[in-house]
Amino acid sequence: MPVTFPTIPDTVPSPGQFSHISVGAGSEIVALSGQTGRDPSGAFAGDVGAQTTQAFATIGALLEAAEVDWSAVVGFRMYVVGRDNLPAFRAARERIYGEIYPNGRYPANTLLVVAGLGREEALVEIETLAVR
Repeated sequence: MPVTFPTIPDTVPSPGQFSHISVGAGSEIVALSGQTGRDPSGAFAGDVGAQTTQAFATIGALLEAAEVDWSAVVGFRMYVVGRDNLPAFRAARERIYGEIYPNGRYPANTLLVVAGLGREEALVEIETLAVR
């Protein structure tokens, strides 16, 4: 297994859909640039839920191109535009995580709420770090 999850001390609060620590055992780092909710034609998917789904689909394709799968992901950094978009983002992420992490072991994750991203239409951007 390329990623392991050390036991968290009792003095650290339990996380949500992330792990406080994930340790990559691979010898190569796979760093993905931030992926937004753009489909293969370059158009942005609709709302934040659709953009989140598309961003994860793109990440999955890039991981496959790097010859790794979701179990190799050490961490995510997720950017969401506006606090009002968090409920739809979290709902989409929860659904996707149920598919890609059925064992409930999630990579480390940082979630940031931002005023905007590089493209005005972008509502979510996800950076990914994996090992192989």
